[in-house]
Amino acid sequence: MALILAGSDSLRSLNFVPDEIVESNTRRPFTYNSGARLNWVERMKTVLLGNAGAGKSTLSRKLLEIEPAARLSLDELAFSEGSQRRELEDSVADAMQFVAAHASWVVEGCYSDIVEPVLAHANALIFLNPGVDVCVRHCRARPWEPEKFDSPESQHANLENLMDWVREYASREDEYGLHRHRQLFQSFDKVKLELTDPAHYAAALQLYASAPQ
Repeated sequence: MALILAGSDSLRSLNFVPDEIVESNTRRPFTYNSGARLNWVERMKTVLLGNAGAGKSTLSRKLLEIEPAARLSLDELAFSEGSQRRELEDSVADAMQFVAAHASWVVEGCYSDIVEPVLAHANALIFLNPGVDVCVRHCRARPWEPEKFDSPESQHANLENLMDWVREYASREDEYGLHRHRQLFQSFDKVKLELTDPAHYAAALQLYASAPQ
C-alpha cells in the first residue's frame, strides 16, 4: 500500500481532505496511507503510538467522540508497583485479553514490545510524532495524574527525569524510541497516519473518519 506524503497537491487529489488541512500542510506534512479505507462505525481497532507527551491520551479521547469504544492505556499493563516493569509476557497477555474482550477498541502507548502483537489485531495505526520540544511542553502542562502518582508533588518531583527521558526519543534504540516506533509504522500494512503537528490532530481524525468507503 503506497504512502502519500501529504503536501498540498497530493492532498487536493484526495478530494475529501478539508481545505484547512490542505493549506496548512504546505509547511509541515503528515503521512497518509491511501491504500485502505476504514469504517469506524463497523469497528474501531486503533493503536496510538508515540513518545511520552505526544498527545496519545488526548487524541484517544477525541477518537471516542467519533465512535464509542473501549480504551486501554498500556501504562496500566506495563508496570506493577512504582517504576517496576512487569514481565513482558504478562503485559502482552493482558493486552490480548483486552483486545479479545471488545469488538471496538483504542490502545495507546509507547511500549513497542506490547504494541507489536496488538497491531496484528488492529485495523488502524496513528503514529504521533510532533517532535521532542512539543512533547516536553505537553509533559510540563500535564495536570496531576492520580492513577500514576500519589500526589501532585510526587508527580512534579518526577518531572525532570521524565523530561530527560522524553528528550532521548530520537537516539533511543529500545522499545520506547523513535527508531522502533518508525519500524512498527512502516511495517503496518493497513490504514495508518503519521501526525507531526498537534494543530492537525482533531481535523485529521475527522478526515480519517469521513474518508469514502
